[in-house]
Amino acid sequence: MPKNIGYFDDEIDNYSYNHSHSNNLKLKKVMGFDQRRIENQNRTISDYTVFLFQHLEKQGLVSAEKIEGVFLVTQTPDYQIPPTSCVIHGRLKLNESTYCIDINDGCAGYIKAINEACMFLQSSSAQCAMIIAGDILSPKVSKYDRNSYPLIGDAVTISILKKTACTEKILVNLMIRGSDHEKLIIPAGGLRNPSSDESRKLQVQVDGNKRTLEQLHMHGGDVFAFTQSVVPEFILDNLKKLERTPKNYSRFYFHQANIFILDKLRQKFDLNITQMPDRVIREYGNSSSATIPMLIASEQEKVKMKCLLAGFGVGLAWGIVDLTIDTNSSAGIHEL
Repeated sequence: MPKNIGYFDDEIDNYSYNHSHSNNLKLKKVMGFDQRRIENQNRTISDYTVFLFQHLEKQGLVSAEKIEGVFLVTQTPDYQIPPTSCVIHGRLKLNESTYCIDINDGCAGYIKAINEACMFLQSSSAQCAMIIAGDILSPKVSKYDRNSYPLIGDAVTISILKKTACTEKILVNLMIRGSDHEKLIIPAGGLRNPSSDESRKLQVQVDGNKRTLEQLHMHGGDVFAFTQSVVPEFILDNLKKLERTPKNYSRFYFHQANIFILDKLRQKFDLNITQMPDRVIREYGNSSSATIPMLIASEQEKVKMKCLLAGFGVGLAWGIVDLTIDTNSSAGIHEL
């Protein structure tokens, strides 16, 4: 992740055009706005991936020759064409037989990538796959948008999946509600609404926040309602089908949407902050698909643990993974 830290207190005047100082401070307390990591040197997904891979390689944790599949989850590719997984393939000098794919997804993207990588390993002779998950999303968010800018952090993660003789299953379930795709959206800049002088014009939107049509727009109330109704009901339904309860899990690694949402979910499942941690959103920000692997990477208890991973957000999409994680294999969090 970037070394550069953005602080809410330093940016609070950006929101004074339509919000009082006291109101901004109240929101800071409720939402837990504090700090996050912001890319400020025009570095890209492939730049961060190469830095992190080389670090892992020096530690003897990965080898370019052994990577047989690359699953990149990002909404901020280096280029529109070619796929960024191909760029990474070339920069890491991976074998030409290595399977590479870009997955354009966000908050639930890590869940989807685990599903795709597991299917790849199960259906082929491949032994090792790499998941790259993260976004450099801060340039796509208006610094005058009080809904989103205080939350968004930049980060990229690498996860290595290897085929072993272990018979324990990894269980995945994913859902999509495409009819709500406009709840989290960058409305312009694609083929549907091409970039124009009008789409680049900064203006106060109907929710009272100032942004262009080429910047992230979040319908906060609708997204919050989704996380408090659809997501917990889905998780409880899956636990029932698996004949499990929250007590069967040591950790609930949930997407780090914001502190308020995580507090409410923690209450719904009657969990403490150790069982459902929120350290990533508090220290680093919401980096979409990177938040779940960042939770795993920053876990202090180094043991094998039964975990439930849950991603939810843009799409709208939501999903879970039931698996056992050995946190001794984590290489931690690193700055670039």
